Amino acid sequence: MKRNYQLICNDGSIFDDEYRKNEDFEDRYGKNERRIIPCYVDSEEDKKWKHAINYCLSVSRLLQDGRSLSELIIYDFRQTIKELFIKKGWSLRENTGHKNNGGDIIIEKLFDGIHSVNCICLPKKYLLRRKVGKEIVEDLEFEIYKTNASMGCLITSSTLTRPAIKLINENSFRMFYMDHEMLEKELGYIGHIDEL
Repeated sequence: MKRNYQLICNDGSIFDDEYRKNEDFEDRYGKNERRIIPCYVDSEEDKKWKHAINYCLSVSRLLQDGRSLSELIIYDFRQTIKELFIKKGWSLRENTGHKNNGGDIIIEKLFDGIHSVNCICLPKKYLLRRKVGKEIVEDLEFEIYKTNASMGCLITSSTLTRPAIKLINENSFRMFYMDHEMLEKELGYIGHIDEL
């Protein structure tokens, strides 16, 4: 699937796939994220930061244009979720090979300098008309126990069925979810801060 939207870099420039083919790339959060490193920037750190793709800002602008999260390709959706949690103070721990949409995202946060919380995030990029069902929540529940995570989060570009929401609410001490409305609100707020 090809992008029909633009990605924005931290310095506000537009990420250009054609230009990218002739440039060097480095990782930002993992092996797959790409960065343009042009020759006109002073320090190495400036190069890395200024031309890294800012997924939250890119998606925020996409939403401001009246478009939806379901238009994102799966890779960009997952990178946006990772970046969102990093901006909220979480760190990426590892990825597992989950069968759905390329893997779970495991994040970790240290609270009060003492207690570490591991959260397994299951991103589901669906069209709005397709709802996330109870079986996906059961998958998340299994992954929480399999990875010995403290909690789990289901994040979707769509909505959840009533049985799925019920199951999450019954296990609210171990699971939570973000549907497209919650995620769009969060990304709109983060994107607004990034533009300042």
